[in-house]
Amino acid sequence: MLISRTRLISVLLVSFLLGAVSTAVYDSVALDSRAEKRRGHSSRGMVVELSRELDLAPEQKERLGQILEESRERIVALSRSMKPKYRQIKLETREQIRAILSAEQVERFNEMTQKWDEQRRKRSDRRQERHSRRGREPGG
Repeated sequence: MLISRTRLISVLLVSFLLGAVSTAVYDSVALDSRAEKRRGHSSRGMVVELSRELDLAPEQKERLGQILEESRERIVALSRSMKPKYRQIKLETREQIRAILSAEQVERFNEMTQKWDEQRRKRSDRRQERHSRRGREPGG
């Protein structure tokens, strides 16, 4: 089956964009290592930075910490609730891509997706290891 190059590129682009969106969502939830270095790694670091920059009173610092913790919990919950839908869209997208490929292309595509999934698992394992050393769950 012959597929137009434009359509194949479009489908691959959509798949890439879905990955990029999910990464952006995760990055907004997880602690960004550059931000950790700048702020100290948590909402405590942000409280310290904002307190210093804004000359916050003790009551303001306390309330700021509460606000940041509540926001973090909401963001983590949102991320967790979105994961199943993201996975579903990713699987559907991969199936749509497979439908336009030849048998040989499907085989190669499957190898590629296995590689991508393994890389994602390794990143997740490293992230979990870093968080467990800190005594925290990733994203939590």
